[in-house]
Amino acid sequence: MHAIEIAEQFEKHVLCVWGLSIKPSSRGCLTCRGNTAMPVNSTKWPKHATMQILGHIIQNDCGLNADWARASASMWKCFWASCGSRSHAKLDSIAKAHCLQRNVVSNFQWRLSRWPFQKGVAVLIDKLQCRMFSYIIKYPRGEHEHVDHFCRRRLRSARNLAGDCGKWSLLWCRRVVAWDAHVKRGRAYNHFAYNLLTFHNDNWLIMQRSLFVGIEDFRNSVYAGRTGTRLNIGRPQQRWGPGVQLAKDCLSERDMQLSGRNVLSISNIVRNAVLAAREIRSYTGND
Repeated sequence: MHAIEIAEQFEKHVLCVWGLSIKPSSRGCLTCRGNTAMPVNSTKWPKHATMQILGHIIQNDCGLNADWARASASMWKCFWASCGSRSHAKLDSIAKAHCLQRNVVSNFQWRLSRWPFQKGVAVLIDKLQCRMFSYIIKYPRGEHEHVDHFCRRRLRSARNLAGDCGKWSLLWCRRVVAWDAHVKRGRAYNHFAYNLLTFHNDNWLIMQRSLFVGIEDFRNSVYAGRTGTRLNIGRPQQRWGPGVQLAKDCLSERDMQLSGRNVLSISNIVRNAVLAAREIRSYTGND
């Protein structure tokens, strides 16, 4: 494999110049899921399903489950070490909320620029934020209030407070849109990051789908349907381009209910954004 050859040439260079070598624990080979090819020296370069690169956990199916599991555990560790610890017990609720936003957000927001925005993980992020807010904010329970009603009211109040402080899912949207704009500015000087981002983009997918669109086949279209590019059976992961577009649509949607003063959940915001995008496509004739 060319990538392994480049890594071995790099190792020879650092060994010759600085006397350094790659540790066995730092060696690994990551291929796309379903690829049965093996490295020439599989004992020296073992094949892995996940690989840690610059703090990010990269999966062979481009999923976020492993990286999100690591990030959520780190966020809870940071929470209990700061605003959830006994040393912060005497602080008022506002000070705890500010502490939560400063400490926990800075612990995970550096990951968000790489993650393609998607509904499933966004729901988990906001759910974690609401749970943390419900732990640090005091909500007195009514004398005759049922425990189920109290838990729902506490989480609803925590979601409203999270909306006032800033939802972490919408922070994810802003980070993705900003990073996409930053990378695309490299088009002016032909930067390799821009070329890598636009490789096999949405236009390429449209060309792939057009091969399976027939006159009597109404299930496939150039905007949805079979692409003939999958090698294994599994859940398709979110691509970068559609994730950026979904993040832009979510940022343009309202985050408050039409009736009442409650904040909309990120799942409702995504649903409204998708419905609005479908309606626009139906008007323009692209659906």
